[in-house]
Amino acid sequence: MYNNSLQIIKWNSNGFYSKIDEIKLIINRFSSVALCIQETNFANNKLGSLKNYLTFYKNRKNHVRASGGMVTFINTQYFCDKITLVTNLEAVAIRISVKYKLTSCNIYISNSQTPQTHPTH
Repeated sequence: MYNNSLQIIKWNSNGFYSKIDEIKLIINRFSSVALCIQETNFANNKLGSLKNYLTFYKNRKNHVRASGGMVTFINTQYFCDKITLVTNLEAVAIRISVKYKLTSCNIYISNSQTPQTHPTH
């Protein structure tokens, strides 16, 4: 499925399950290489899945209610591998093989956090 259009979609959805119909519309319309969603609001190690997409996520831990978190879905028609990040950020980096190697880094920093320089390795 290589074409001239490489689409990576990023969205702060403020909830995965509450927006699942919109997410499915996006998937059906664009058939993107990657879909990166912030503020999934998954609890602990719960996660969502999408047909024909691999799932890479980082949830917020130790919170009273589900909040924050992010997920990156990669279309199964593309080879990909997760890049290990050493950080406290809610972040996932994925190397995707299209016609070349492409790295997508999905990061969520809530508006209640003070942006600062975070060492990421």
